[in-house]
Amino acid sequence: MSNGCISRYLLCLFAVLTVVLFSVSDKAYADQGAVISAPDDVKSGASFDVTLTFSADENIGWFETNIVYDSKLLEYQSGSANGGEGNLHLRSFTESDTKIVTEKLTFKALGTGSPEISLLNCSVFSPDGVPLFTPSASFKVNVRESIDSPADTDSSDAQNDTDSSSLSDGDSLKCTLKSLGVSSGELSPDFSPDIFDYTVKLDNDVKKVEILTELASKGDYIWFECSSWFSKTEDPKQIIVNIYDGDVKLKITVKDNETEPTVTNVYRILFQTGIGEDSSQEESSSVTDSDPQTSVTTTVTTAAPGRTSTVSSRTTAAPKEKSGMSELRDKLMPWLLVILLVLIIALILVIYWIRSRTDRKRRKIKTTSRK
Repeated sequence: MSNGCISRYLLCLFAVLTVVLFSVSDKAYADQGAVISAPDDVKSGASFDVTLTFSADENIGWFETNIVYDSKLLEYQSGSANGGEGNLHLRSFTESDTKIVTEKLTFKALGTGSPEISLLNCSVFSPDGVPLFTPSASFKVNVRESIDSPADTDSSDAQNDTDSSSLSDGDSLKCTLKSLGVSSGELSPDFSPDIFDYTVKLDNDVKKVEILTELASKGDYIWFECSSWFSKTEDPKQIIVNIYDGDVKLKITVKDNETEPTVTNVYRILFQTGIGEDSSQEESSSVTDSDPQTSVTTTVTTAAPGRTSTVSSRTTAAPKEKSGMSELRDKLMPWLLVILLVLIIALILVIYWIRSRTDRKRRKIKTTSRK
């Protein structure tokens, strides 16, 4: 084989491998991603649907993500996600083989502006649990003022609409807490059923706070929403909130479905950290395994006389963010495999070329010696 033939053969080989490389790369990454879709224009006070769409070039088994949004302009109303106060946690499994998965969530517009809805720490997995990709997506909603809706929609006065002075002694207990306690720090101001906003200052060494509530009236419903990760206890009206760097917001909603119109009260607690000396790293290591940006909603129903009490809750593990090194490795793997293949083929061709050239020299020397 002459040098010119070998050169042409190598050029053809590199051309074929380049085409294969780009086709593999396109197949691996072009067809996978995430999209958030919602109405471009929404009236203040109106509810609207937000659709999350995940697509891949192979079957999707499940996905897990946080959904962040502006809680001052948007309120999460319904869907499969847990949480609130601007941070939702969603984990969804598919029931059949599919390469496209959709999930619908319902929000309510609270005020005018352009709030953004974004995915955070999102991961998509195969049916076998193998990570496929970590997409990111966002969508801005244009919320305009509605003439028909009141200006103070979803204000604190509208939410906490129990007027104790206008109710009888029995009705005044509806949708209120009889007691509210915290295991660390002190409520400021002191608890009162008709006071709905509190502040608790915590030392830096406090990593968990137990919240114990007691309903003033049977038949009321209570649920918790928190900007941090929390877990329930044996007592359905008690939760444990994990405290991280930065302030933590807890919202306790008490609702009564027996009255017309429905009465709802919302108690809010702001945990302020950074007070006092830092503690050792060993004490905080037991908490940092959870994702501070994940929240869970727990719903509790306390039965009235003659009614059956039910407790429903959903808790999920905090999402683990895929490391940058792992993501880079997955993206570079097809390229590395092709490069390795090219080097092996090139090495074989070089060895073959050297042996051919050596054989030609030997034959030439033999021919010359005979002459």
